[in-house]
Amino acid sequence: MYFSDREDVVFLNSFGCVLRAEGPEGFTLLETDLPNFPWGFDATEYTSLEIAPGFVGVEPGFLTHFTRMKELIIGPTVKDLKLTAAMKKQLRKQKVLMRGRFGGPAEQTAKELTLKFRHADIFLADHRDEEHHEYSKLTLCFSDEGPYLLEDIITPGWAASNNGGGEVRTELPADFYKDETPDSFAERFGERFREQIRTNEELAAFLEEANRRIEK
Repeated sequence: MYFSDREDVVFLNSFGCVLRAEGPEGFTLLETDLPNFPWGFDATEYTSLEIAPGFVGVEPGFLTHFTRMKELIIGPTVKDLKLTAAMKKQLRKQKVLMRGRFGGPAEQTAKELTLKFRHADIFLADHRDEEHHEYSKLTLCFSDEGPYLLEDIITPGWAASNNGGGEVRTELPADFYKDETPDSFAERFGERFREQIRTNEELAAFLEEANRRIEK
């Protein structure tokens, strides 16, 4: 985790080319909100950029740093994605995959610029087993190959810097959402996840809109 000049804005660097920006609710990402890595920051190293939930806007200048971006993931709280003419040209040139919620800035931008849109992954639930020192996180994922459930399981390893665990991937039918509600979808899962899924607002919004689009 690395801070920008505004200490409330942090960046998570993972898998070499993926960068995730996180910040307090109500913040707008500014052009100057870049991570202060000890080794220096080169935005051209990153092909995937995620604006995490909490941010409500993104200044035009912020995205111009990421000239090799291939995927832009816009969190569900972002309402204002301002793009300059040059940035729109850059997104088209890079054929950037736009990801976000249905009807949000990502899908709107994809339609305007004739780019590919894919729904963002949805965090469904998590569970911490204190007795066995195990943490599990369940995510509904979307990919070119189709939707799937991903359960990440983390357990302590033999040293403080070492964790065990693994991933369980369960493929879903392309139309898994048809006629589903959060209540019915939650019945697929055990008690440790069920209640969180029933009350998951992002899942509810996705299921409602996905089924509405079937009916059109």
